[in-house]
Amino acid sequence: MNRLSSENKNKSVNSLLALLLLTAFSFTVLYICTSSSPRYAINPWVDANAFFTVGKGMAKGMIPYKDLFEQKGPLLYLIHCIAYKISNTSFTGVYVLESLSLTITLFFVYKLAKLCINEKASVLVSVITGVVITNTFALYLGDSAEEFCLPSLAIAIYYLVRFFRNPDSKELKGYTYFICGILAGCVAMIKYSIIGIWFAWMACIALYTLIIKKDVKSAFVNSIIFLIGMGVSFIPWIIYFAANGALKDFIVTYFIINSGSYSRDKTTGILHLLKNVYNRLVIYSLYSEWLSILSFAGVVLASVTRRIFPKKLVPHFVFPAVFICHIFLTYFGTGIAYYHLTFAVFVPLAFIVLFSYFEMLVKDKKIRQAVSITLTAVLCIGVIPFSMYNSTSSKTVHRKTEDTVQYSFSHYITEHNPNAKVLNLGFLDGGFYVMNDTLPPFKHFERQNIPPEKYAENVNEQMRYLNEALADYVIVRQTKEPDEKRNHQYYPTLSKNYSLVKTQQEKIIDVNTKEMTLTFYLYEKNK
Repeated sequence: MNRLSSENKNKSVNSLLALLLLTAFSFTVLYICTSSSPRYAINPWVDANAFFTVGKGMAKGMIPYKDLFEQKGPLLYLIHCIAYKISNTSFTGVYVLESLSLTITLFFVYKLAKLCINEKASVLVSVITGVVITNTFALYLGDSAEEFCLPSLAIAIYYLVRFFRNPDSKELKGYTYFICGILAGCVAMIKYSIIGIWFAWMACIALYTLIIKKDVKSAFVNSIIFLIGMGVSFIPWIIYFAANGALKDFIVTYFIINSGSYSRDKTTGILHLLKNVYNRLVIYSLYSEWLSILSFAGVVLASVTRRIFPKKLVPHFVFPAVFICHIFLTYFGTGIAYYHLTFAVFVPLAFIVLFSYFEMLVKDKKIRQAVSITLTAVLCIGVIPFSMYNSTSSKTVHRKTEDTVQYSFSHYITEHNPNAKVLNLGFLDGGFYVMNDTLPPFKHFERQNIPPEKYAENVNEQMRYLNEALADYVIVRQTKEPDEKRNHQYYPTLSKNYSLVKTQQEKIIDVNTKEMTLTFYLYEKNK
């Protein structure tokens, strides 16, 4: 009994040490790889700024969808509300939450690996996975919805392996299905197109329980418990929006407009749909080639070897099924390079298989541990200069606040009219509400990437704000060669009510790896 207690104590200590290492690793590598970190002046990515603006609005009593038109899930805005509470004029709070998110992801990678290989190698697998996640182009400038879904997806993979390594036992308890349902619901409340892994997770377990184990009751009960867990995660949001008279806004904006506005498919038919999904997968896989290669290799190796599922044939179909389901839901309507980040949860499988073979070939435990510890140390140190050279943030984002267009324009506005109403006209949130801690005075504070023919209100309302001169300052952005006349051609009333006071250019790498020069124009209302 004492021996067993001592072994459990050692396991707990080892897990705690692994958690501390992975926490330090996450905070260190993301200090370089996400432009949300204090290393950079600002996160210039429009998506990140939009999330932060809505999170700030929540912190100050505004209601997403009703008071501020944006289209991701409410949990993502709550995360940014918390980040705003940590730091109200920078993305430092976002950096902290990104780092904690990565820590949880890597800790469950570690727990996953421990099911199949030794402790030291499991830490190494986690660190390798962390290097891949943070140095893939799919991470982009940091702070995507996909990034905050990674912990939930890593937990899904962990419990999937736990179940199918020994599917004849009752490895997963009822409360596990309930908790996993909650986690699936959390993903749905961040970005529902990422929920494919969780649906496949429950389907694989339920079908195996039903068909192979012939346990109808367990298959049904566990599925219901999982769905109840999902429902529980929705309840707080239903109450929140209903209490604030915004339930219809939530449903219409997040579910109805999202589902019908972004798809680029103009023809119907299953073959056409599959072709488009395949094309998007290929295109966006190439933007993050190592992530793509390793995730695909992980699925293949987990399926064709017996290193992860050692006993029966059926479990070897699990990861292909989950992988295909995830591909389909991720790229069903459209695709952007950062969508591919969530495929990182399949990366550990490749290294688990490789290190399991290494354990089989090298019998000496001390040699195996020495190799794992050495490689872990090399990676933890080497990732710093590698990330400085490789990460998108390190190569493109300003280090000095004074160099940013956000500071330049915000400083001018604050000097001339501290209480000014600012309109971000014709493009996604450019970050002009961050540095002086202001709230958008308009519901349609940014132009979404929705074709006007599918949802006209967004464009029409922005044009109304301009035509009625409701803003004190208007900011316009051009992606082509700078030509101020183009602004007046596109916005005829601009010259009538406003005068140009500042212009600044910024170089960026866009979400499809193209180098671009953006020109920003600040217009002041005529007195």
